[in-house]
Amino acid sequence: MVLGIPMIVVWVFGTPLVGLFMLFRRRHSLNTPGVKRYFIVMYQGLKEKKFYWEFVNILRKIILLFLNVFLSQYSHAIKGGVAVIVIIILYRIQIKIKPFEHEHNND
Repeated sequence: MVLGIPMIVVWVFGTPLVGLFMLFRRRHSLNTPGVKRYFIVMYQGLKEKKFYWEFVNILRKIILLFLNVFLSQYSHAIKGGVAVIVIIILYRIQIKIKPFEHEHNND
């Protein structure tokens, strides 16, 4: 079981961080066929300068998961309230940044 915790950290944080790092290194050539071939799924539908937004969404999901796990001793109302606060904060950031190409996706 001790080995399981580091592996969870590697998969939950390491894999998205490696993907973000790979995209960050190629951020100036996102429209080239070689980059699109392998990485288009990670930034499709996003503005070119906001290629990282999918990783913000992954972070949101991780935060909500951790809230559910670490606040398990509290009532559902408290967990739900904290989750709603996190979602509202990230939604307000999304409205300000407007990462998506199509305007209706930003709202």
